[in-house]
Amino acid sequence: MIQLKLPNWAPGSFLGRLLAAIQAWFAKVETWLTWPLKQLDVATCHPGLLDTIAYERYVSPIQGEPIELYRLRIQTAFLNAKEAGTITGLKNILERLGITIAGINQKIPNRHWAIIEIEVSEQVVSQYGAVLQELMSTYGKLCRTYEIKVVSPLDVFVRVGASRYISQTVIAK
Repeated sequence: MIQLKLPNWAPGSFLGRLLAAIQAWFAKVETWLTWPLKQLDVATCHPGLLDTIAYERYVSPIQGEPIELYRLRIQTAFLNAKEAGTITGLKNILERLGITIAGINQKIPNRHWAIIEIEVSEQVVSQYGAVLQELMSTYGKLCRTYEIKVVSPLDVFVRVGASRYISQTVIAK
């Protein structure tokens, strides 16, 4: 905002108050004029306008999805669409959205060639299950089938020790 100054010959309490009122008025007008520009930023726009921006970017809301993740999906929609269809692109999409995966397997032996397994933990499935399904249907390859494989790490302790035994074979006649 431009700071207005009084001329040297016009100092006074009335002119000073008038100047303060004019500056306050134009500061308010400036916020009114810049409000529409601020609504184009997905990270800070009004939630009602967010759905409109999501519609034009081909992103649909998921019930129970946090608003931060919804904003992030809208914000990265163009880049996600550009990288869609490849395994590397799918990894990048999930990484941008903060969804950690254990691995992606394709062309699994003794299974159909069009199945792609995405290995995730139980926590990711419970937190992002619906989001994963939406991402696979939106950005996945059309000719492929995606399966979500839950991988649970399990700590196993094996004790190693020496064992001795004696073997005898007795044959009866």
